[in-house]
Amino acid sequence: MAGEIRVKSRHPLSKKEKRRLLPLLRKILAEADDTKLEIARVEAHGRIYEILIAGGEPAALLVGDGLEPLLYFLVRNRSAAESLPRVVVDRGASKAVTRGANLMLPGIRAVEGSFDVGDLVVIVDEPTGMPVAVGRALLPSSEVVESVGTGRKGVAVKVTQRPGDALWRACEALSTR
Repeated sequence: MAGEIRVKSRHPLSKKEKRRLLPLLRKILAEADDTKLEIARVEAHGRIYEILIAGGEPAALLVGDGLEPLLYFLVRNRSAAESLPRVVVDRGASKAVTRGANLMLPGIRAVEGSFDVGDLVVIVDEPTGMPVAVGRALLPSSEVVESVGTGRKGVAVKVTQRPGDALWRACEALSTR
């Protein structure tokens, strides 16, 4: 069934996989527990995700030859998001992106860190400081900073992860906490 979450496989990383993935994990998530590393293949809503599990917790998504931090991990380990480029948004934008909308320029309050087009960014709710989504920048940080408070319109970030999406539900199925 298309709405099901199925763990197709889960196993410890081989030595070769550890040598390749551990430096990438440390680069994006310094706080991830690397004492017990596993890899899981999960089918969710007809898609297959390869998820790196660190210390029993889903931490990163394997994408091509790299890793992307998981929103699920960033929410549960909020300080981990501080080392990544962040876009701080108002409550209205926060609600919109958690429902599946892309991030529009008018909702952005601040930019922390720098990024280029295509880079991964964490979208953070201004009032709570909570990560609410992860996405790919459609504009460089310099251009986003220039547009804050100007009323300029347009999409700044294409949202790729949000609470409750298929990837989030796959992480819930894998979590041991």
